[in-house]
Amino acid sequence: MLVVDDDDVSRLVAAGLLRRLGLTVELASEGREALELSSSWPYVAIFMDCSMPDIDGYTAARRIARREGLSQHTPVIAMTSHPRSVSLASGMDHHVAKPLLIDALRADCIRLGLLPRDGATPSDPDRSAMVEVPLLTECLETMRDGGSLRALERGARFVEQAVIRLPLLWRAANSSDRGVLGRTARELRQRAAFAGAARIADLCEQLCAAADNGDTALAAGMEPRVREAVADTAEQIRARVDHHPPREALVPHTEPVALADSPALAADLPVRVAIADDDPLARAAIQAMLQGADGLALVGVAADVQAIIDLALLSRPDVVLLDWMMPGGGGSLAARRIIVHNPETRIVALSSFDSREISSEMTRAGACAFIAKGCSAADLADAIHAAVGTNAQTTP
Repeated sequence: MLVVDDDDVSRLVAAGLLRRLGLTVELASEGREALELSSSWPYVAIFMDCSMPDIDGYTAARRIARREGLSQHTPVIAMTSHPRSVSLASGMDHHVAKPLLIDALRADCIRLGLLPRDGATPSDPDRSAMVEVPLLTECLETMRDGGSLRALERGARFVEQAVIRLPLLWRAANSSDRGVLGRTARELRQRAAFAGAARIADLCEQLCAAADNGDTALAAGMEPRVREAVADTAEQIRARVDHHPPREALVPHTEPVALADSPALAADLPVRVAIADDDPLARAAIQAMLQGADGLALVGVAADVQAIIDLALLSRPDVVLLDWMMPGGGGSLAARRIIVHNPETRIVALSSFDSREISSEMTRAGACAFIAKGCSAADLADAIHAAVGTNAQTTP
């Protein structure tokens, strides 16, 4: 869940109550931050205060709904002392009254499918039978044919699509909504079969049967296994990406490059760097800075958000030089998506504007350094090496 409230006490109270109900909670202190976070992660639900400065809860809810369109829908629950009719008329999906009370909140969460219905005891399916089904089809597992890279990319895209749909599957299973459960499971089954995600396809087939037979208790027990299979499949795809050459269309440069003035690396291997900037002149300038030096290796360049996400997934660079303003959602969205797939990759933010707000936005998105475009080659190299050194100390 995401809890959004500009009042520190109210935010912590709401988070504490939801955690007592067994839910995992992330926090945001303003509407703009809620929009950023919800664009990078598919929350099961968003609990939103309505009276916030800058972007109020009603406006944030409408923007989230417009952005999601018909492909998905994240319920936004108003947390306010305003009348219920005002919340619903303003685009909220549900209303909980402040001050929050644990019993009333539990009832609301059950009604919304965020918790299992009272009296429902999910049965635990036979896990051993599921493990017998491989995570991936033989083509992906053995990597025998020349089209294996395309198969990996297809599997990686499916995992991202599946993660977006898991909250809907969870709500439907908990609320015993057989119609939504069956439709969502069938869609995931078809996509999984096409992508070669064998175990997910098999589990979704069993979910479809449970929904058709009205066995909602079995469905509620199956749903966590689907989530587990999605996570395991993602890990197996990443493991194969680690040992596979990157896509040529996205990675035109493979030769090691570096800077004469850069500090020596502690390790023998060069720092692998990717560049993301929609300005061709800026890209050319950065590439020229990196040309012919020791200790850095340019693994590829990209010009928009989706391209750098794909590039990072395939080549897993040590550092991504990421422009703040790019087509497809901007550098902050790209940073969050890259870190979700590659937690070990370090983000160095770039911008033509020396702004504290931009620096703060990129830092919240996961950037560990911020430098202005037009810096010297030595400063750029120092920032890259500092990013790797800092994270080497903080990564467990």
